[in-house]
Amino acid sequence: CLLNIDLVFCRSKLKFNQQSYYLKLRFCIQPVIMNNTTEVVLPDLENIFFVNNYFFIVLIVLLMFAFRVVYAFYGLHRIFPESAAFIALGVLVSWVMRSFGAEYMALVSGLRLTHYLFFTVLLPPIILDAAYNLFHPVFLNNVPTILTFAILGTLFNFLFIGSMLALLHNANFIPFIKGFKTVDSFFYSSIIVAVDPVAVIQAFEELQADYHLHFLVSGEAMLNDAMTVSLFKAMTNIQGVDPNNMYIVGEVMEAVGNTILSTLGSCILGTALALFCAIITKRTQMTVICEPTIMLSCGLLSYLLAEAINLSGILSLIVCGVLLAAYAKCNISDSSKRIFSLLLHMTASLSEMLIFLSMGVELVMLSNSQAWDAGQGLNISLMIFTPFLCLLGRAFTTITLSHVLNWFRTKKLQGKEQIITIHAGLRGAVALSLTMTSFHNAERDMVNNLKVNTLILVMIMNVIMGPLTKFVVTKCSIMLEQSRYSEQSMLTALTDDFAGQVMGSMNFLAGISRLRLLWLEFERLILSPTLLSYPQLRNEVINAYLRVSFTKALELDSQHIFTAKHQEVSRKQQHMQASHFLDRPRKRSRVVFQRHSSGDKFYSQQQQQQQQFSVFALDN
Repeated sequence: CLLNIDLVFCRSKLKFNQQSYYLKLRFCIQPVIMNNTTEVVLPDLENIFFVNNYFFIVLIVLLMFAFRVVYAFYGLHRIFPESAAFIALGVLVSWVMRSFGAEYMALVSGLRLTHYLFFTVLLPPIILDAAYNLFHPVFLNNVPTILTFAILGTLFNFLFIGSMLALLHNANFIPFIKGFKTVDSFFYSSIIVAVDPVAVIQAFEELQADYHLHFLVSGEAMLNDAMTVSLFKAMTNIQGVDPNNMYIVGEVMEAVGNTILSTLGSCILGTALALFCAIITKRTQMTVICEPTIMLSCGLLSYLLAEAINLSGILSLIVCGVLLAAYAKCNISDSSKRIFSLLLHMTASLSEMLIFLSMGVELVMLSNSQAWDAGQGLNISLMIFTPFLCLLGRAFTTITLSHVLNWFRTKKLQGKEQIITIHAGLRGAVALSLTMTSFHNAERDMVNNLKVNTLILVMIMNVIMGPLTKFVVTKCSIMLEQSRYSEQSMLTALTDDFAGQVMGSMNFLAGISRLRLLWLEFERLILSPTLLSYPQLRNEVINAYLRVSFTKALELDSQHIFTAKHQEVSRKQQHMQASHFLDRPRKRSRVVFQRHSSGDKFYSQQQQQQQQFSVFALDN
């Protein structure tokens, strides 16, 4: 067909920010003369959709972001979580494309939640963004608690759900599923123990919940994914073993040993790539444009390389992301920090939207498949018992481990925090993706039952329990996060820091936290000079004084109390100083390249900031 598109301006009026713009698209369809007759040939949609599939991908991405903008603009996220909304959007898109025919439905099938799409494309940006933002004193102080919930909690859930499914199936509470054995109950349990508390974390961010609970839930969720994949690989090796084999115990011990070695290897690989990135960024003062790309490449390489050599890519990426924030972030410029953080957050948001959209697509695709024919995939008893067992196992392990941890914690885990932690055990895309790509050699009836059951489980968790998240967080009255220095005087802040150092020294002499203090000394003497451009050897009390002084200076600036002498410094320089002094104490200054009328010169940013800071802090 011949299509001529003419773009001209018109009187169609669009209002945006109280300004008027005029736009017109005039489509002129070129008549085609065939056999002495004039026909108007419309554009062939096949040339648009099938010649270049990227058109459909870009269209879906644009649709998702437009949907998210409208969803947030009208405040619908306060009523219904975005995760459930994007699942509904996926269902709607699939139904619309199915109405056009099978050839258009084939396009949507590319959005199905396959193992490759999820674990290679969508999951790494989410893990890297979360791990990069995990480096915080609150997270570091809660590492033992997070590891306990992530490792022991996941293991207890796995054993509890697997044992109960086997007992219920043997007692005929769950109708007979052809080909379902006891080992399959534990194999399926290793899949559905994966948690995905996206709705809970979104509620935390919106309500500004307590940092301790926020880092506890997000840190446990990431390590839970790594633990789930390790359990899945171990059960995959055990599933093919004959239960009557006399060497079954040896096979189990071999799987446990492989899991331990995989964990250690993943941590070493992630650490090595993060330290390599820190060494490279230590010398990027003249090539600032390369800094975000180097950090992103090292992070993704840690995941892909670990998966290539049969290690845990999730765990390797978590370790690499935390260490990137600890060391490599201190070497790059402020603009690179902002660009890298924005890039991570943007890609992670896109991946989350695609994951939930794919869940909706998967629901429609399964409804068209043979899994629903003659009720093959519908096992009502299994659908009822599985969510109940997941919640019961989550509650039992959370309450038990919390009581044990409270014996050793200074800040106890209260009952309301335990309730939110239990509610955060929502199931999501990890469980669904593992189910869709498993059971290759199993009976067809069992595969259909477990696929449909997992999909229903994920829908119940996200569509029913997800909207209740904000209500639960609000009713539990979790304290809003307060800035440490926002309501403290100078004397209080300095006293707290001084008391913390004194208590640390006393703990060291008493043998308490000795390893932690030795690590800090090793970091100060060896790691910082090796990995950082400008190691900061200033005392912690002085750092506290600088942070509080500059915080008060910014408060005065917001109240317009500065004198004319203060107003000479631009607001851009004030924010540069704020990002320097309000960040973690180990943040380093660096030499930057600036262009002046007299020529190209190098200036020490540290000296400039110290001179400008004296105007604010001393006069204050």
